[in-house]
Amino acid sequence: MKRIAIAGFDHLHAVSYLEAFLSHPDVEVVGICDSGVNRDVAAGFAAAHDVAFAEGPSGYLSWDVDGIYIGAVPTRHREVVTTAAANGVHVMCDKPLATTIEDADAILAAVADAGTGLSVPLRPVFQVPVRTALDRLRSGELGEVQSIYAVKYGRLPTSAPGPMDASWFLDPAQAGFGGFADIGSHALDALCRLADSTPRYVYARIGAHLDPELPTDDLGTAHLEFHNGVHAVLSAGWANPDGSPRWLEVRFEVLTTTHAFTVSAPYRELVVVDGTGTRLIPWERSDLGGIVDDFVTVMSGGSPVVSGVDARTNMAVLEAAYRSAETGEREEVTT
Repeated sequence: MKRIAIAGFDHLHAVSYLEAFLSHPDVEVVGICDSGVNRDVAAGFAAAHDVAFAEGPSGYLSWDVDGIYIGAVPTRHREVVTTAAANGVHVMCDKPLATTIEDADAILAAVADAGTGLSVPLRPVFQVPVRTALDRLRSGELGEVQSIYAVKYGRLPTSAPGPMDASWFLDPAQAGFGGFADIGSHALDALCRLADSTPRYVYARIGAHLDPELPTDDLGTAHLEFHNGVHAVLSAGWANPDGSPRWLEVRFEVLTTTHAFTVSAPYRELVVVDGTGTRLIPWERSDLGGIVDDFVTVMSGGSPVVSGVDARTNMAVLEAAYRSAETGEREEVTT
């Protein structure tokens, strides 16, 4: 049995990961730590599930845990990961890994020096449609990938139902990036896996295109040229209006030397229609269980599906994309 704590309750994913940890047969949730804007929400969840609560994202240090999930704001990731590593604690750190490459490198160095595990839950690779496509590509059944067009749209985080305060997503000083990175980071990891390569160049247009009043970007489009010659276009951001039947819209259109196929609908959905419209409610989330299974493997000495190195590459692509949006030029991805 692996003992887990939630370190930070800022990220909206913290609730779903808490529930996934609680339902896992090989995990014991010891407690929740938080001192941010969702402190009272975190304390309420701790009380509801009869687990400990502590102030600050490092409050778990007296609890003898094997691992932590970091749901703190991204600007605190370096602090929390390096503290965990120094205390021999394995980490599952929500994306982005950090807000600068310098901080990402410090994180990788800390876990390498300590010999602790680090996983980053970039989700598509844990979802059945993407996994199926990857398996068939790797077997040679679907030919060699030449081009990919990807769409990943979500709603504005501040419109999320429930008690969580998500205002920090709109503050670049806390989030580091805006909507393109928040939503697109997941798609970028999937693109690297589908292309079986990493991007060499990126040309992007990113900004507050849908709501010019936002203090950060809400939508971006990037053209990616991979080291192996594959080309991809990604459109991502907070583009789904509140009236959309889905919270997320996800699609990968892939052209290979022998096939054309589309990967979409990451979750099995229940279709609900009433006088207010149509809603698509996920009734099975295979990715959450797979991510927790993966972290249990990491805490047992295994390798993560999405590593810290993968997450650093993801950050390098995002930085190049935002740089391209500023310069108006194609930018090289430095990894």
